Amino acid sequence: MSAVIQATSVQPTRIVSLPQAGSALLVIFGASGDLTRRKLIPGLYDLTCVGCVPRKFEVLGIGRTPMTTEEFRARMRQGALESDGIRHVDHEQWANFEKRLFYMVGDPSNIDFYRQLGAKLEEMHQAGSSTNHLFYVSTPASVAAPIIEGLGSAGLNRNDQGWSRIVLEKPFGRDLESARQLNQTVLRTFDESNIYRIDHYLGKETVQNILVFRFGNSLFEPVWNRNYVDYVEITAAETVGVENRASFYEETGALRDMVANHMLASITHFREDAVVQIEKAAGLKDIELACDPYRVSENVFYALRVDGVFDAVHVRAVHPVPQGRRTPSERVRGFSASGYPGHSGCSHQEIFA
Repeated sequence: MSAVIQATSVQPTRIVSLPQAGSALLVIFGASGDLTRRKLIPGLYDLTCVGCVPRKFEVLGIGRTPMTTEEFRARMRQGALESDGIRHVDHEQWANFEKRLFYMVGDPSNIDFYRQLGAKLEEMHQAGSSTNHLFYVSTPASVAAPIIEGLGSAGLNRNDQGWSRIVLEKPFGRDLESARQLNQTVLRTFDESNIYRIDHYLGKETVQNILVFRFGNSLFEPVWNRNYVDYVEITAAETVGVENRASFYEETGALRDMVANHMLASITHFREDAVVQIEKAAGLKDIELACDPYRVSENVFYALRVDGVFDAVHVRAVHPVPQGRRTPSERVRGFSASGYPGHSGCSHQEIFA
């Protein structure tokens, strides 16, 4: 004898429509760089395909690399084709989307450039572009302050016909002092309500799923605490090398780029609770204690760099090597590693387990 149980929904299932953004003219500084090609433009294309981007939305890319608008569009199309983060590149949809993309050659450190930028924006307004301005600073930290000051000198931080907002990507300064100076600079130029300090890594679906996995799951939420969690280990497996980003890494470095931003921001997600800011601060305080400079020797582990092939691409990987009987919970504190002793092919590495 068997029983058949049929569940019937009390209310019909509703498909929630995705929100649509308001009209805007997005100005990307550093548009010839890697982030714009691999993340920003493919992401905007995907949002356009699902109806989240209004008709009155254009992108003006700013970069030092000489190229025409047509060359910029072709470069962005190639980036979208190579991107793993978008569903599908439809040729007809892309042809319609790329009409929104424009490019302008300019040196952000040249104060005279911003008058030219103002004239370009006015020209685009006359052609029907939105009068709302969103400035996206996707550049090394040292270039952010000159961009902010340049926008202020040309009056682009104010907008009588709409709004002017600014997005500052990580890294926000090089250290604490430079971050404070950059914050003072942007607050002198823009109102706080128009400033967005972001880390694009937190927009990744995997990172976003951490919150859903915890707060939307009655099985894990009650045991998400120190009584049941032994340790937290985050592995950032990259398939892309330095490539053409040598100048960025020369200034920022992989440790500051990944650990001090992406990884720490991801770790704070594990500590979020009802009082989000307090929990995030507590999580960072724990890391600060683990990285006590007087206990560096306890928090350093060795790594062996080996060659390999991943997805038909030749890569170099870093494998942690246990030091004594070190446990996983102790290894997770480690924030740097040197080459494995006696291995002639190793150089010093900065990694985070």
